[in-house]
Amino acid sequence: MNVDSRFNRAILSVIILITIVVSFGFLVCHFYNISMQKVAITKLKSIHAELIQASRISSMVHNEDMGNFQMDMPINLFAEKYFTPYLRIDSYCKGNQDSCWNSPQYKDLKGNAYFNKSLYSVVLTDGSVVGFNKGKNNIITLIVDVNGKVKPNKLGQDVFLFSLYNTENHPEICEKSEYDKLSIYSGIHLGGVDKCGIPHDTYSYIDLVSDNFEDGCNKKASSSTNGFGVGSACLAVLKLNAWAVDKNYPW
Repeated sequence: MNVDSRFNRAILSVIILITIVVSFGFLVCHFYNISMQKVAITKLKSIHAELIQASRISSMVHNEDMGNFQMDMPINLFAEKYFTPYLRIDSYCKGNQDSCWNSPQYKDLKGNAYFNKSLYSVVLTDGSVVGFNKGKNNIITLIVDVNGKVKPNKLGQDVFLFSLYNTENHPEICEKSEYDKLSIYSGIHLGGVDKCGIPHDTYSYIDLVSDNFEDGCNKKASSSTNGFGVGSACLAVLKLNAWAVDKNYPW
């Protein structure tokens, strides 16, 4: 066997070895992502159930209709009336958030960083974090990180939004007809809200994963001015897709 032949065989062996290593790496990453998806979805379902249960108990304690939230309350008093007494909490972050969140608190699907979105947060006993945010027009949003300060701290992967809505006390940002034409229930919604304060989960799956839906579950979507970033609608997408992560989901 001549030198050139041995050299070519050696090069071929190296190429085959590199191909095997790269393929193995892709498989490891693929199965790791699937594992992380399952963990995140399992935790989200559990947190959603716990939030619903807290809201139900609060309504009985205060003799109020479930979901009839008093949206004009200061966010700390709101959290302490409707949720925190009935959640399984390990610790609180009131004001300083260093024990609950990294800095930035999270990034959106485009990599934009978000700071101080929650100034009142709790760490649940399972290690997840629930942050309470009150924005303009009394819009209240819960920011949930299913694995706490552990990375990636990214919308749609381990950070998700719940939004609260009261049909009798909803935001009046847009024309009344915008709210009246939709069947929106009072209570906890999955995902953020649009520019009118309408919960994302009232929209269709196709709307939420499209390129032109603000803060949608699509890396190509644009971000709204006062929103929580691109990917805010991802929890609504999971709900509408029966908690399945499909090819359209930007994991």
